[in-house]
Amino acid sequence: EQISGNGFLKKTVEEITAGMTTPEAKLVAIHQYVKQNVQWDGNSRKFISSSLKKVLDDKKGNSADINLLLASMLEKAGFEVHPVLLSTRDHGFVRETTPISSQFNYVITEVKFGDKFLLVDATDKYLPLGLLPERCLNGNGFLVAKEGYQWVKLQATVKSKITSTLDFKIAETGEMKGNIKIDKVGYDASNTRKNYFTKGEEEYVKDMIANRSWEFSKSEFQNTKELGEAFKEAYVADVKE
Repeated sequence: EQISGNGFLKKTVEEITAGMTTPEAKLVAIHQYVKQNVQWDGNSRKFISSSLKKVLDDKKGNSADINLLLASMLEKAGFEVHPVLLSTRDHGFVRETTPISSQFNYVITEVKFGDKFLLVDATDKYLPLGLLPERCLNGNGFLVAKEGYQWVKLQATVKSKITSTLDFKIAETGEMKGNIKIDKVGYDASNTRKNYFTKGEEEYVKDMIANRSWEFSKSEFQNTKELGEAFKEAYVADVKE
């Protein structure tokens, strides 16, 4: 009922997706709107705490508030959506032979996207569309639909990877000077973005050289806000003994 109801959201969805002609653009826009306008309060829940209108007004909610709001808005945009119950990693594994309610403590959304289905969550503003929070990657989820239920695999859609390239010259004095380039994708990129924006660029760079015999004469960052792209760092460094 939370997905098919809440008709007041239709006007908001129409405003968010105005001028957009592809399902992809609408999906990204709605997902981004929920992430930026409702802050996760840190609570993992499978039921909403109050009306979705109040959640939007308060700009804060638990995981069910946020992800069922996302599902309802996607439904208003014409997408086929279903809630998916799951157990987070700190809550333990689900016994699939007896899927009783107490085994679940979290809900995400499955949305039909072209000819495939995508699992989405909007509690973490630093994660790109389609990448679930790591706490959700715990076995299988329980998809709820009028037609019945089914189990869906909870897994990362993007591999996490850090690529570091160092190009240094060693002087006769033993000092080294050169360039450091670091590219991060997947959860590594997400965690770095969270760290970068929480601390600020200056403190982030200070932490990079803390307890090391390094000095950076220049630092540069790319794709800090482009969540679907690699987070890129570049430094001009002096390394002294």
